[in-house]
This record gives sequence, structure tokens and C-alpha cells, in this order.
Amino acid sequence: GKKEEDDDVMSLEGSSAMEEDETEPSFGGAASAVTSAADDAGCSHVVHLLLHRFGVFDFAGFARAPDSDTARYVDEVRRGLYPAEFTGNEDDYDDVEDVDGGLVLPWTHTPAKEPSASLALLEEFLHLLIVLTTELPPPSPSSKSDHAAQARLRLRREVVHKLVSGPKTHSELAEVHHVLPNRDNDVLSEEGKKVNPDDATGAALEAVLAEVAERKVSLGGKLSADHWELRRGGWAEYDPAFFHMSLRCHQIAAEKKPAGP
Repeated sequence: GKKEEDDDVMSLEGSSAMEEDETEPSFGGAASAVTSAADDAGCSHVVHLLLHRFGVFDFAGFARAPDSDTARYVDEVRRGLYPAEFTGNEDDYDDVEDVDGGLVLPWTHTPAKEPSASLALLEEFLHLLIVLTTELPPPSPSSKSDHAAQARLRLRREVVHKLVSGPKTHSELAEVHHVLPNRDNDVLSEEGKKVNPDDATGAALEAVLAEVAERKVSLGGKLSADHWELRRGGWAEYDPAFFHMSLRCHQIAAEKKPAGP
């Protein structure tokens, strides 16, 4: 399930970090090459895991090693490098060319029954890879002001992506604080107290709106709220793979995005 997938990714990332920490420091080009190779191996491990978790290994066109070199697979099983997958007697290994006899090569599982379902799973797999590579956390802030600057950038990003699907009221935009980390909301609130002690959280939001949006006064009188609309320049910050937006909102954003620079 989704939780198992997240746990696997977190455990792999943690193990990769531990391996890097245990590497002895050195200053030669060879050491850089070794570190690079280790990083590549860790990345490949994660991608390989996700391919199997989504069940799209075969659908994506990848070839399994035992299928391409059956003789080597049989030899390594005999040497006990990993458990065998076969039915019948071990004598089945005597004729490795006759794989339809008793030898069963490792296979991959997929929950999909139709090609369309496999294609949907492949799309989700690629989207997850995009999220993993684009949503990496920034370096830890070195000071309180540095943390405040990072929090403002994250708030701005959430506001921009809230507005790309259409104009929003102030109350709708205030919902972005629900997806920000508590530590960001705390530091933004502390900064907001200097501007507006009565509405510290709203002060940070107002500052971002002044930069990226235009206020559209409602013509419906007092009973109708004003709306905020994204400035044209704000579209440069739109990420088509932003994970806090639904697919429908991304489709609307694609339709509304201005043409040209």
C-alpha cells in the first residue's frame, strides 16, 4: 500500500545517508568517483524499488536478468547466492535451455489487469519521481532570519499555486497555512506581530499577496467577498507537478495559463 511504499523510501533514504556518513573522508579524484558511484547505486535502488511497488517493471519495458542469462541464474542459485524459484526436482536445472520444464524464473507482480491501468500506474510512478526530486528539503537555516526567509518562500509558493486555478477569496487563501509546517507558521506569526499585532498570521499572507496578486473588488456589495487574482508575472513560478494541487486544478491552470512570455 501507500504507507508501505513511503516507509520503504524513507528507510532507503536513511540507509543511504548512513552509508555516506560512514565513508572515510579523502581528497583524491578516486574518492569522488567512489562517492558518485555509491550515490548512483542508492538512486537506482530507490527507482528499482518503486518500479516493483507500482508493478510497472515489465510494462516499462525492462528486462529481468534471469530471462536474459538463464545459465548464469541457474549457476548462482546452485551456489546458494539467493533462493531458487522452481517447481519439481533440482534435476530440472540440468537442462537450462528447457525453461518450460520445471524451472520457474523470477517474475514481477502487477495489480493492473488492463494496459490502461498499467499506464495510469506508470504515470503515478513518474509523478512520484518528480516529487522526490523537486521537493527535497532545503539546507537547515543558519539563523532565525534565514528560517523566516525560507518560510516566506514556501508561503509564496503555496499562494501562487492556490491562485493558478482561479481567483480566490482571502479566507480560501488563508488555508495555505494548513499545509505549511508548524515551525514555518510560528516564525511567520512572529514576524507578522511586528506589522499587525492583531492579525500576525494574516500579515504574512497580506505581504505575499501584495507581491504576486491583484485584488478584485466585488460588485455584489457587502455580502460578496473580494477576490485575489494572480498577476501575470506569477505564472513563471507555476510548477505543473506541484503535489499540493489536484489533477483537476492542474488542468484548470493549464487552460488559464497566459500564452507567451
